[in-house]
Amino acid sequence: MDLINRLLDITSSDILNGLPSFDIPEVESLKNNIELNGWHNRETTLQHTAIVFENFLKIVSKETNLRNYLKVKVGLCSKYDLLKLVVIFHDIAKPEVVVLKNAETSFLGHEEFSATKANAILCRFSEVNSIDRQYILYIIKNHGNVHKFLDTKRKGEKSFHQFIKQFQDFSIEMALIGYADILRSYLEVSNNIDYRYRIAFFEDVIIFLFII
Repeated sequence: MDLINRLLDITSSDILNGLPSFDIPEVESLKNNIELNGWHNRETTLQHTAIVFENFLKIVSKETNLRNYLKVKVGLCSKYDLLKLVVIFHDIAKPEVVVLKNAETSFLGHEEFSATKANAILCRFSEVNSIDRQYILYIIKNHGNVHKFLDTKRKGEKSFHQFIKQFQDFSIEMALIGYADILRSYLEVSNNIDYRYRIAFFEDVIIFLFII
């Protein structure tokens, strides 16, 4: 199956339908996993994934420098196409680690489990070589660390430098995925101050990385 070419025209609606033409049942199964906490208000992981995918496309469409940066190939595939796969698979293992406690769900360690599960899925597709896979898996495995970073840091130039020091050559990708992951999330309602702080940080760090 030509996975990358099929990615060209997919939409968030395709993801909501579980990508049936891709023969990846693990994606469709996300419709059965309900998330309920400060970041998600009774949405399924599939719904969340579709929203993040739509956010990703919109963010990239508005930034010429970002679009040009994402045209670069990692292995056989461009960063843009590989980041689409990151979004699709970034929470793929949440159903395996979900814990319900005090009427809230948590997903401790889902990033690493998602990377492992995504690797198994990607190995089915020959056009995603080992270099491309390692790029995808690093971002999936570390996407939670972006939010953990902001749990303890304050917005400002010093934080930008610390962010770059932590994520190095992946700084733009990590900021972009973190931005897409939180944009239009329930955090905007449950803690608007924190939401606006995180959105502003991701927007500013992307701009900062393109002007230094």
